[in-house]
Amino acid sequence: MRLRRRIQLLFVALFVVLAAQVGIDTWAEHARDDASRTINDQLVPARDQLAALLTSLVDQETGQRGYLLTGKDSFLAPYTTGKKQAADSLRRLETLFAGDLDARAGIDRIHSRVDAWQQLAADFEINAKRAGRDQTVAALVASGTGRQLFERVRTEIADVSASLDARLRRQQHRVNDLTHRLDALRIANIVMAMAIIGITAKLAIDWLTMPLQRLSHAVRNTAAGALRDPIPATGPPDVAELAADVDAMRRRLLAEVDDAARARAALADRGMIVVTLRDDLAPAEVPLPPGLLLAGRFRPAKGLVAGDWYDVVRLSDDRIALALIDVSGHGAEVATFALRTKALTMAAITSHGPGAAFSWLASHLGETGELFLTGVIIEVSASTGEVRYASAGHPPMLLAGLTGVTELPATGPLLGPLPGRWETMSAQLDRGGILLAYSDGLAEAREEGGTQFGLDRVSQVVTQHQLSGVNAVADATIRAVEAFADDAGRDDITICVLGR
Repeated sequence: MRLRRRIQLLFVALFVVLAAQVGIDTWAEHARDDASRTINDQLVPARDQLAALLTSLVDQETGQRGYLLTGKDSFLAPYTTGKKQAADSLRRLETLFAGDLDARAGIDRIHSRVDAWQQLAADFEINAKRAGRDQTVAALVASGTGRQLFERVRTEIADVSASLDARLRRQQHRVNDLTHRLDALRIANIVMAMAIIGITAKLAIDWLTMPLQRLSHAVRNTAAGALRDPIPATGPPDVAELAADVDAMRRRLLAEVDDAARARAALADRGMIVVTLRDDLAPAEVPLPPGLLLAGRFRPAKGLVAGDWYDVVRLSDDRIALALIDVSGHGAEVATFALRTKALTMAAITSHGPGAAFSWLASHLGETGELFLTGVIIEVSASTGEVRYASAGHPPMLLAGLTGVTELPATGPLLGPLPGRWETMSAQLDRGGILLAYSDGLAEAREEGGTQFGLDRVSQVVTQHQLSGVNAVADATIRAVEAFADDAGRDDITICVLGR
C-alpha cells in the first residue's frame, strides 16, 4: 500500500475515532442537560406549585371554618384568596405537564377532588351560613362530609407529590450518573488521544523514519565508494520506489565505471581501432512503427568490443527486421569479422526473408577459418503482430504472452565451415507480449560452482517482468545474470527485447 494511501487511511481512522468520541460526549452532555432541564423547569416548579396548592387549600379551609363559627365576612378573605391561588396553581401544573399523560391524570384527579370539596362542602356550607340556616350548617359540619372531602384532596396531592418526588430522584440520579460517565469518558478521551499520538508516532517511524534512515545509510555507503553494494528497497512502496530509483542510478554509475575500466583496458590493449570497431558494431538509431517497442542491452566479457551485435532496420511503415548475431571468440580480430557479418546481414535482410537471408549470408561470407556464428533474423508487423523468423543454431528465443512463455528453437544450423539450410518460421506477438532474443552468454553464464544460469531462470525473469515493459525485462535480465555469475564465468551478453 502506497504511503499516501496509508496516511489517508490513518487520518480517516483518526477522524472516525475523534468523531465517535465527540458524538458520544455530545450525546451524554445533551442527555444530562435534558435531565437537568426536566428537574429545573418542570419537576422542581411542579413540586413548588403542589406545596402552594396545599397551602392555598389550608387557607381556604381555615377561612371557611372561621366564617362558619363567627359568621363574619372578614374570615372569607383567606377562602377567596386561597381559591384563586389554588386555581392558578392547578393551571400552572397543567401547563408544566401538558405533554405528560400520567402527570396530567394525577393533576386532573386533584382538580376533581378540589372541585368536589369546594362545591359539595365549602361553598354549600358557606351559602347555608349566609342564609341563616345554622342548624343545617351544624348538621353538615357534624356529618364530617367536608372534612372527608378535604382529606381526599390532601391525600391526592400527597400521592401526586410522592410521584413527582420519585421522578425528581430518578432524574437527579440520571444527572449524577451522566456526570460520572462524562468524567470517565473525558478521561478515556485523553487516554485515547495519547494512544493515537503514540500509534501515529510509531507508524511515522516505521513508515518514514526507519526506511529513510536505511536508505540514507546505503546512499552514504555508495557515495563513499561501495558501488557494488545494492541499495535495499524497503518500507512503503513510495520509499521503496525511491530506493529502487537510487539503486538504478547506482547501477548506471557502476556500469559507467565498468565501461570506463573496459575502455582503459581496450585502449591499452588494442588502441583506437577497438573504439572504432565498437562504434561500428553499435545498433543504429531507427524509429520504430507505432506500437512496437525495442530494448537492447550489451555486456562484453573483455574490453569494449566482442563478437556479439544486434541491429534493426525498418522495412516499411508497418514492418521492421531485427538481427542478432553472436560470433565465437573475443578480441579485435573477432570484432572485425563481426563487423563484416553485420554489413552483409543488414544488406541481406532488406531484400530477403529471414531464412533466405541466412542462406545469402552464408554464400557471401567466404572462408571463415575457425570462426563461426549463430544468430536470429526476425521480421515483425506492428499492426498484426505476425513474426517471421529464422534461427541459425542460436539459443531458443522466448515468446511471452497471455498463455505463458514459449520457446522458439533454431530453424537451421550455425554458420561457418559447413553448409546448411535455414527455414523461415512464423509466430504471433500479441499486444502486451514480449519476444526475447539473446546471445548464449546469457544462459551459459556460470557461478563459482560451475552451475549455468540456464534457460529456466531467463524464462522466470521474463514472466515476472513482462507486464512492466521491454526496458524492465532487459534490465531485470542483466541484473539477474550479473548477480548469479562472477566476472570470470560470464561471456559476452547481448539481449534484444521486442514488445508490442
